[in-house]
Amino acid sequence: MSPQPPQYLMRLMRLILNPRTIDIAAILGYTGILTVLVAVRDSGAFLALPIIVLFPGYCTLAALFPRTDQLDVLQRSLGGIALSIAMVALVALALDLSPFGVTPRSLGIAAGSITLLTGITAFVLRRRGQNRLTDEFTPETVEITKPSPNERGNRLAALALAAGLAIACILGAYLLVTPGPIEHYTELYVLGLGGAAESYPYVLNESRRAQFTIGVVNHEGANVDYTVNLALIGLNLSFNSTSGQNETVETNRTNVSSDNLSIRDGEGWTKQAVVVVPSVGLWKLEVTLFVHGDLSTIYRLVVIYVRAG
Repeated sequence: MSPQPPQYLMRLMRLILNPRTIDIAAILGYTGILTVLVAVRDSGAFLALPIIVLFPGYCTLAALFPRTDQLDVLQRSLGGIALSIAMVALVALALDLSPFGVTPRSLGIAAGSITLLTGITAFVLRRRGQNRLTDEFTPETVEITKPSPNERGNRLAALALAAGLAIACILGAYLLVTPGPIEHYTELYVLGLGGAAESYPYVLNESRRAQFTIGVVNHEGANVDYTVNLALIGLNLSFNSTSGQNETVETNRTNVSSDNLSIRDGEGWTKQAVVVVPSVGLWKLEVTLFVHGDLSTIYRLVVIYVRAG
């Protein structure tokens, strides 16, 4: 005779292959494997698509309506897709406001966690419902009894899930109507001739004249005092035998101009700058922005390398 499988393995197979819970068991197995794959290896995002568009809502409906005769497969599937889209949209909104951001990895992990939580709840409720159906029913004895502990547990679980969905909807509505944090920053830009970004004076002719536009735009949410410095730096190209690479070494620095200005929020400032390079060679134009008179800390920096012929 062939050896019999261990008793615990037989019980596990009967538990998984139970017709009343096999759909939830399959979803839990698939979700668990794909969630680990996405979290550990950051792969399998395409295979995790059902976890995003179907499984969270399907398992939530299965937990809210654990009896298989309450909803058929089509109702569970269509309702699961609609509910999954709503749930994942709220999750994506929360992730967008978090440090994690909305990425296939973060969204897959979040949706997988929700599916595992609701799926385990639905699996337990299905098993409890099946156990009650297997109890004997004697129609001769009709009496009013209090709800069993299992029934109370099922009701509490359903109420908890319903409360969670209500809280999620309220949170989603709050996030939609509440503006997110506003990023405060300052633009520092340099434009070439004609205000084009591609017309920088990279190579100068015999006149060695570099002409460009410096611009500052305030998005800090308040009036800000700025200092804009323009410097011309001579460079010498040398070979470093230790690193085996060419390096540029500063040979001289000339402060061409320094502008102190105060700009209101949402407004900008521009300046037409002209620099005449004194000799041929490699040079660097350096535009430095400081705020609130603190010249020890560079707030923004733009560098243009030019070669004078």
